[in-house]
Amino acid sequence: MDLSLTPEQVGLSETLQRLLADLYPAAVLSTDEEPRAADRLWAELTGSGWLGVGVPEELGGSGGGAIELAIIFRHLGRAVAPSRYRSAVLARLLVRALARDDQLSEILPVLSAGQQTATVAYAEDGAENDPDHMATVAKHDGAGWRLSGAKALVPDASSADFLIVAARAQYDGALAFFRVNRAAPGLSITDRQIFSRDPYSDVVLSDVPADSAARLGSGDSTATYLRYRDSATALTAMEMVGSLERVHEIMIGHVTSRTQFGVPVGSFQAVQHHAADVAIALAGARLAAWKAVVSHDQGRPSAIAKAAAGRALRNATVLAHQVCGGMGYTTESPLHRYSERAMTYEILLGGWDYQLERVAVSLGL
Repeated sequence: MDLSLTPEQVGLSETLQRLLADLYPAAVLSTDEEPRAADRLWAELTGSGWLGVGVPEELGGSGGGAIELAIIFRHLGRAVAPSRYRSAVLARLLVRALARDDQLSEILPVLSAGQQTATVAYAEDGAENDPDHMATVAKHDGAGWRLSGAKALVPDASSADFLIVAARAQYDGALAFFRVNRAAPGLSITDRQIFSRDPYSDVVLSDVPADSAARLGSGDSTATYLRYRDSATALTAMEMVGSLERVHEIMIGHVTSRTQFGVPVGSFQAVQHHAADVAIALAGARLAAWKAVVSHDQGRPSAIAKAAAGRALRNATVLAHQVCGGMGYTTESPLHRYSERAMTYEILLGGWDYQLERVAVSLGL
């Protein structure tokens, strides 16, 4: 597989790398400056067209496609950047997958310009991965819809302008998605503490009203959602690869500069084995993630990529803490932030066992 980037894609990568280094450097992580740096980064991303990458120009976007988005997600993973861009882009991808033409022309330009942001409210206790277990119900009341149910671990719900809520249409059981304003009556948002410091919330809908135009698309959206989920999984794997790359760099930088008994720590054979294990896992995860991003049928490739990246990142952070010794366990080192992300992202969109089960099913096993 040719992984060569075009000159334009290389330029995109270099520009974003400089932007993150200037606005969200590693030095701000876990300091009082981090929230302000996150705000500055978000202002730049919304004001300079980054939210429009992957959206055609005729729909208000900046152009580009899956590869350009993968480049962005990789760099966000390297910087342990705030999740707000990620959740906004994944919501926009779902809108594009589901919405009718008239809805696209109304919603996409607003989201691409950063005038409004959205997030996807899908997961429920017991229904994170399987649409058949969806318990949230949408009742048609003649003039519109009434939504009731509970959503778990909704990213950036407290800052999004509206939520894209998954529910079962009561009259036919079809999986449907609705655009719901964050301030809608009957909708409550409760922040939830998780491993990483990204803002996630639990959302309760108690007879929340939504007009007839709030439903994105028509008919049963299960197949469309599962295809979208594969794209989201591939991009998530690429973000994890970016984090894995940075963990490997931190690890190598430490063992080659730190000395013990008069020689570099990296000269010890056991340390070399750890470094080699991380490098091998990184190479496999990177290749699998790119394969998932560019595949037309992303089902099996996205499952392989997510499983590979999740396991590799989790193991790499553990090994990096070990070889970095006491320095790896201080807040002055950014390693702890990658460990926090690794624990969260490993289970996001389905963990190791779930992804391997998807691969097995696709192979008829």
